[in-house]
Amino acid sequence: MLHFALFAGFWLLSSLLFNEKITLNPDTNNTLALLWLLIGSLNIISLLLANITFSAWRQFLLAEKLNLVIALLTGFITWGLSTLVSSSWSKLADITFYTSHVLLSLFYPNVTALPKEKALGIGDFQVEIGIPCSGYEGIGLIVIFLSIYLWLMRAELRFPQVLLLYPLGITLMWFFNVLRISLLIIIGKEWSPAVAIGGFHSNAGWIAFIALSIGMIGLAQRVTFF
Repeated sequence: MLHFALFAGFWLLSSLLFNEKITLNPDTNNTLALLWLLIGSLNIISLLLANITFSAWRQFLLAEKLNLVIALLTGFITWGLSTLVSSSWSKLADITFYTSHVLLSLFYPNVTALPKEKALGIGDFQVEIGIPCSGYEGIGLIVIFLSIYLWLMRAELRFPQVLLLYPLGITLMWFFNVLRISLLIIIGKEWSPAVAIGGFHSNAGWIAFIALSIGMIGLAQRVTFF
């Protein structure tokens, strides 16, 4: 019941903060933002405690503290590296743009492609394929994930052939990104621009990364070559 009450409050604050039709003065907006962060945090904590007791969480944190620290450091390092190299991936953005154009042209005869503006679309629905859309973030994530996995499972894997997972994972991650962009444009044209931009665009990337990561693990464990 506590979690339900906190979730209701979090939903109410979200509807006020992120509603473009409601204009708030800066002081009120800042106060609501702080409450939103506080209630959102309490909402997560209450959900965790509703399923597992505090003592069990304490035992888990003490037992897995090293792994948790490594996971946090990996996340920060990944974010930092992606920020540093983001300006040097313009060529990959060009390749992603043209490949997405070719893929869409297989199904639609009236694909609009403006290379200088990096605009790609079908009919009146167009999106900009910028550097963040090039796929470098997904490639960086899959490289870091595979590196950690190979290190942890080094005693059970066969080297050096298992290193072939790197080019395979990088290629598949980039192709999934091209597929994501193409599907985003198709959804925006055939169904709903709001769903394409607001829902599919923000969720398809991490879903593809998780699916590919699980697939890489399954491939490494089930194929005797690796």
